[in-house]
Amino acid sequence: ATENQTMIDLQPYVNIGPTTPTPGLEAAPETDLAGLPQGIHTFGGVSFDVAGKIQLMGRSLLSANRIYPVIRKNIAISQKCRQIHLLHGASHVLDLDVTVAKLVLHYADGSTKELAVVSGEHLLGWLGPIYTTPAAGEQLAPKDRGTELAWVGNDSRLPQPPSILAARIYKTTFPNPQPGVEIASVDYVSTLTGAAPFLAGLTLEK
Repeated sequence: ATENQTMIDLQPYVNIGPTTPTPGLEAAPETDLAGLPQGIHTFGGVSFDVAGKIQLMGRSLLSANRIYPVIRKNIAISQKCRQIHLLHGASHVLDLDVTVAKLVLHYADGSTKELAVVSGEHLLGWLGPIYTTPAAGEQLAPKDRGTELAWVGNDSRLPQPPSILAARIYKTTFPNPQPGVEIASVDYVSTLTGAAPFLAGLTLEK
C-alpha cells in the first residue's frame, strides 16, 4: 500500500466468505472466491484488504430462493479523499447500461452524494469470457476509463481443458464529488435489478 491509499476494513460487513459459491450459480464452475487472495493485495494498481464479499440482493436470486440484504449501511470511513476505489462485481447481469448498485456517500457536514455502478460501464457479469478477440458480439471490457479487469478466477479442481468462462472481478475508480469534505460513512445499495452486485474491497486515495 502507498501512503496515499487507505484500505477500508470490510470484515464487519462481509456476509459471504471466500469459499461460499456465488448465490444462484452453485452448479457452475469458478463460482466462489477461493482463489482470490485474502488480506492486503494489489489489484489493478490499487491495494485492497479482502475478507470475502458484501453480497447484495438482485431479483434473479428470487428464483434461486436466496435472500440477501438490499443495503449495507454505515460502512465507517471518517476521512477525506480524492478518489474512491472499488473491487467489485455482479452475477446475473442480464442487461447493459443499467444502474445495478449505488455507493451513497455521507459527509461529515450532513450532505450526501451517490456514485452509480452501471452494468457495461463499471462491470460485466461474474462469469464470462476473458479472451480479447471479438467473438459472438460479446462486450469484452467495461467502457468506463476508470474500470479494468482486476482478477480472474481459475478453478484448479476442474478437468482440463478449462471452460472459456471465468470469474471476473473489476476495479473501478470514482472521483470523490466533494474531496474537501470528510466522508463519515458510505452505504452500499442494490437497485434491485436482475443483477446481484457484490463488493470485495474499498480503498480511498488522498
